[in-house]
Amino acid sequence: MNLIELDEQWDFVAKKQRHVKDGDPESYGDAWVFIALASTQKAAVRVVMPTSGGAGRTQRARWEGGRLRMAAQHLPDLAAAVLHGSWGQAEPMLELALLPLAFHSAALALTLCSRTALCNCLRCLACSWWRSMSPSPS
Repeated sequence: MNLIELDEQWDFVAKKQRHVKDGDPESYGDAWVFIALASTQKAAVRVVMPTSGGAGRTQRARWEGGRLRMAAQHLPDLAAAVLHGSWGQAEPMLELALLPLAFHSAALALTLCSRTALCNCLRCLACSWWRSMSPSPS
């Protein structure tokens, strides 16, 4: 089985997509570079950046759809190989199974925010309980 690593890089041409006006050239706005690397064969495939926001959305949908198809096709075999002691297959299995870094970063941020909110809530409850247990000044 060949291993292909996929990655993407976002940038913009002249200005970010939200600042593009109707009269601006089609090439202005968000731009994506998608790269596939077959590490065992040392082959790299580069995909040309789309020149418009619509083309970028289409290309990203195709890229992510391809990633999901690849995961569905290869994860069962990779997991079986790892379970049978082929530990070298663990890294490509995890690479396919994990979501992009942005999703993990967002999940971590939400977890930390909710943990902080929970701690503040528990602290308030503890303070209220402590005040109710303390004798009132006469």
